[in-house]
Parts: sequence; structure tokens; C-alpha cells
Amino acid sequence: YQYGRLNFARSMECLQKHYQILSKSRAQLQMGSVKLYAIAERERGRHSSLTIVLKQVGFVSGAMQVIGGFGLCKTTLSAACKTYGVPLMVQGSENVWENGYYLLYHQEPGKIPLRYAYRQAAKLMGGDEKDGDIAFSTGDLILSFGSASTLTLRSDSWKLFHYIREDYIRNWRTLGVAGGMSELIGDAVSGFTIYHLLGGESTNWAELRE
Repeated sequence: YQYGRLNFARSMECLQKHYQILSKSRAQLQMGSVKLYAIAERERGRHSSLTIVLKQVGFVSGAMQVIGGFGLCKTTLSAACKTYGVPLMVQGSENVWENGYYLLYHQEPGKIPLRYAYRQAAKLMGGDEKDGDIAFSTGDLILSFGSASTLTLRSDSWKLFHYIREDYIRNWRTLGVAGGMSELIGDAVSGFTIYHLLGGESTNWAELRE
């Protein structure tokens, strides 16, 4: 059968070729979707496990901050208590609340008063919420280093009328191995959080698609 310049057999051949091309494209799209789904699941699982570990460390570090802040107020001068002790207890309480809530319910708490204050302050200065979170983690580091360098009373110190300089020791010397390691791990987590917020770690989806 002839219709114009194109016969029926040639028409069917062209349709068959187009069908094969479309079928191949459909298969490639399906394969790509499956691959992207697998990649997304792998990335989600990796980040989920990492998040749980960070939250666990954050919870313990927060508790140590509260204990450390109370200890500073008990054994140091009043100025050190106001400068580092009280802020440590407040910051530590927020860390215990945030991380403990996430570990229980696997979601961030709705009320985070101290972090909210940081975020609002960042917005007032022209930044955004991420800048507030960076400031919050930076505050953890500053309080940690500051409290570690604070002078505290030696356990064997005594006074006749008043304490002298030799009765005091740098706080980091009283932490012991376990306390020192906990402090360092907590600081490392705060540093990693800042690094992550600054965009230091991101998933390279273009590379994963190859």
C-alpha cells in the first residue's frame, strides 16, 4: 500500500524505531530514579547515625557544663561564677534539653529559649538563624576554654585569714583524664557543628550520579 512517498512498511519501521527510543529513555529514567533513591536513602541513613551520635555527645557535654558551672560557682571567686559559672549552667541546660528531647522523640524541640535568643540577636545584627546557631556553638567553645583557665581552690587549701594565690589552681588541672576527654570531645562536637553550619560538609549529588 502506497500513500504519497511513504509506504506502510516504512511507516511501521519508523514507529518501531521511535518506540524503541522512547522505551530506552523510559528505562534510563527509571534506573536513574532508583539510583537517586538509593543514594538519598544512603545519605539519610549516614546523616541520621551521625546526628544521633552528635546528640548523645551533646547531651553528656551539656550535663558536664551544668556540673562544671555549679562547681565553678562553688569553688571560685564570685567574678568567675558570674562570668563563666552561671552562663555554663544556662548553656548546659539548653544543650541537655535540646539533645535529650531529640534522643527521646527524634525531632527538635519546639521551645529552645536560649538558642532562640541567639537567633533573634543575629537577625537584629543583619544575620539569619544560621548565624545565631553558629554564635550558640561558639559560645559553647568560649565558655569551655574560659572555664578551663579559671582559677579554682585546691582541694587541700586552707586559710588563716584569707586565701592566697598559691591556694588556687587552673580548673583544667582538676578535671582528670575522664573529665578532660569529655571536655575535648564536647569542644570537638561544637567545632564540627560550626564547620557544618558554615557549609564545610555537603553532599555532592553531581558526583554521586556518575
